[in-house]
Amino acid sequence: MADVQAMCAQQAGATPATPGVDPGVDPRPDSRPDSCADAHIDPLASAEADLARVLATLSQGRREGRESLSLARLAKRSALPMSTLLRYLGVLADAHWVVVEATGDTRQHVRLTHAGLAQHDSLVQDTPLRSPAPARTGFPS
Repeated sequence: MADVQAMCAQQAGATPATPGVDPGVDPRPDSRPDSCADAHIDPLASAEADLARVLATLSQGRREGRESLSLARLAKRSALPMSTLLRYLGVLADAHWVVVEATGDTRQHVRLTHAGLAQHDSLVQDTPLRSPAPARTGFPS
C-alpha cells in the first residue's frame, strides 16, 4: 500500500516526506550569482575583484575623455547591480579614490580622483601602492 501511495504522490508532483528532513527548507544550494554557498568562493577576493573592476571602468572612461561617469553607465559597464555598486562606491569614496557628485538634474556622477588613479595604476602594474615615506629627521639611518 505504501508503494501505491508513493507512486500516486510522485505522479501528482508531490515528493514523499523524508524522515529527518524539514519540508520547509529547500535542499538545493543557493544559485544566486552573488551567493557564497560554495566553499571555494572567497567573498573577500570577489569584493576585491569587483572594486578593481570599478576602478578600471572609471579609468577607462577617463582615457576615453570622460571626466566622470553616471551611476547608470558605471553600473552597466562594470556589470554590477546598482545596490552592489553603491555599496562599493561608499568604500571607494571613504578611501578618497572616487568622488560621487550630484548634478542639478538629480543624476549622480562618479569621478576618479588622483589617488584612485594611482591605486588603479598600482593594480595594473601588480605592485602594492606604498604609503608615503616618513618625514626625514636629519639623523643618519
